[in-house]
Amino acid sequence: MKKNTELKTAHIPNQDESVSSTQEFEKKTEKPTPISFEQPVVDSAKIIAIKYKQSLNYPPYSQPLSLNDFSLLNPNYFEPITMVTQDSNVTISMALEKYHFVAPEPIKVRVSGAEIYAAKIKVQDTDTRKTISNSTMQYSEGGYVAEIKGDSDYPIDLQITVLANVNGDDIPLVAQVKYNQKKCHSDRCQRALCRW
Repeated sequence: MKKNTELKTAHIPNQDESVSSTQEFEKKTEKPTPISFEQPVVDSAKIIAIKYKQSLNYPPYSQPLSLNDFSLLNPNYFEPITMVTQDSNVTISMALEKYHFVAPEPIKVRVSGAEIYAAKIKVQDTDTRKTISNSTMQYSEGGYVAEIKGDSDYPIDLQITVLANVNGDDIPLVAQVKYNQKKCHSDRCQRALCRW
């Protein structure tokens, strides 16, 4: 057996070769250009960072309220139900005075929008779908209104459905409300509404 006695030598580039290869590498890999953000984006990022820092000052269960927390500051506000019809692109909406009612308060409903020719209203128990009342809404001051008489036998969860006749089509508007039976007369309870 013959042993391989050849010496393998590594190629060591001379100074000129290494300089040229470094220059070629720099040409191939261009430095990334810094991203420039427009000023509104920078301002928005600053606001987000400030808000995040402020939120860390308080525990999650005890965050301070601001004027932007409308739904938390007004828990009984009813957001109007709005719908755009497909055929005529007419916008119609249904509005209630509030979200929580206490017996025997009446529930006032208003439907407004262009090209409404008639409107019917139906009140149901949300859980059982049992119909509590049906009536036709009356036209008044550019819209249709109805007042549902309050009753101490109403269930807590009510569904109010309005069928608005827009250009011959019945468009449904559906809302859910709470109907509590009585105010709390307990000295221990300071809430305006409760189920005692």
